[in-house]
Amino acid sequence: MKKIILILLVCITTKIKAQDIEVGLSAGTGQIYIIENFNRDINIDYNYPIVFSADIKYTPINSFFGLKVKYQSINGELKGDNWQKINSTAIFIDKFDGYIENRTIIGLLEYVNKNNNLGYNFGIGQTTEKINLDRTGLNYKESDFMVISLGGLLKIPLNSKISLKLEPSFQWNDPINTLYPNRYRMAGEDINFIIQFGLNYKLK
Repeated sequence: MKKIILILLVCITTKIKAQDIEVGLSAGTGQIYIIENFNRDINIDYNYPIVFSADIKYTPINSFFGLKVKYQSINGELKGDNWQKINSTAIFIDKFDGYIENRTIIGLLEYVNKNNNLGYNFGIGQTTEKINLDRTGLNYKESDFMVISLGGLLKIPLNSKISLKLEPSFQWNDPINTLYPNRYRMAGEDINFIIQFGLNYKLK
C-alpha cells in the first residue's frame, strides 16, 4: 500500500502541466477508538488527541475528482486498565498511563463544488499504530493495518492562491479484522472521528 501511494505522489509532483496542484497543512483533534472508548465494560480512556496532517492534491483537466495523498499523525493520551492482559516489550503492566502514536498515509479521491466550495473525499491507506503503555517509551505494542477514510470539506478562499479549510472525517481502522470478533484487541480495529482546520496553497 505504501509503495502504491508513494508512486502516486511522484506522479502528482511531476505533472507540471496539471490544471490544479494544491498543498495543505492542517491541525485538529477528535475522538479516537470511539467504540472501545465508550464501552462501559472497559475501563479505558484515550482522551482527545492532537492531530497534524500534510497533503498534496492533483486535479487533472476537466476531472470530476482530484487525487489527494495525505500524511496524518495522531498523538493521544492513554489511561485505564490492561483489560486484554497484553504483554509489552519489557514488563507486564496492569494499569496504563501512556500514549498512542498513530501514523497514517492515505490516498483519497476528492470532489469540491466550485460554486459553494463544499466537498467530500474517500479512500484507503495504511496506519502504523504504536501503543506506549507507560511514559518511558520502553513498554509498547506496535502494529500495521489498513484504514478506510470518508470525509467532508469546506474551503474558504482568501485569495487566488490561499484558502482556509475545515475537514471532518471518519476513519475505519483495520476493517478486515473488524469482521472477526475473535480477533478484537485493544485499540486496533475501531473508528476514529477527526476534525481538522488548516490552510491550502495552490501551486498551479
